[in-house]
Amino acid sequence: MVSESDLLAWLAAPNLDEAVFAGDMPEEPVARDLMSTPAITITEGASPREAAERMRRHRIKRLPVVTEDGKLLGIVSRSDLLRVYFVSDGELRETVEREVVRGEFDLPGVAVSVERGVVTLDGTVPVRSLIPRLIRAVRRVEGVVRVHDRLAYDTDDLVPLQRAR
Repeated sequence: MVSESDLLAWLAAPNLDEAVFAGDMPEEPVARDLMSTPAITITEGASPREAAERMRRHRIKRLPVVTEDGKLLGIVSRSDLLRVYFVSDGELRETVEREVVRGEFDLPGVAVSVERGVVTLDGTVPVRSLIPRLIRAVRRVEGVVRVHDRLAYDTDDLVPLQRAR
């Protein structure tokens, strides 16, 4: 992938100015000559937060999205990532309740509240082992910035696992 900064670096090369003044314009480069390597990519299963962090760390504006075997699926831009966070708190609460809390987990004893993208889960779940799974599922909903857990459980199904060690 050739970026704007790759092109600017080639155009600003000191030997390019000398060649132009001498009337000896260098041969036009091909993409391989200009691109930065290795390519910074992200896999299709990565979260928007992971994509944003990779773009920030490498100071890039666009990020190729690839399959596990490296096939290009598309490109995500900074504006694509920002769009994720333009979901209203009300819409986000409804989505988390409908798709995750009631849909995927069927937990009528859990209440959902949202403030500026931060989801708070209150209530009681039947078994303790559901809590981390529920939190991971809520984090995957587009627009969720963070999850606060105020959950209790009826049965601690993890105690026998700890004693077995």
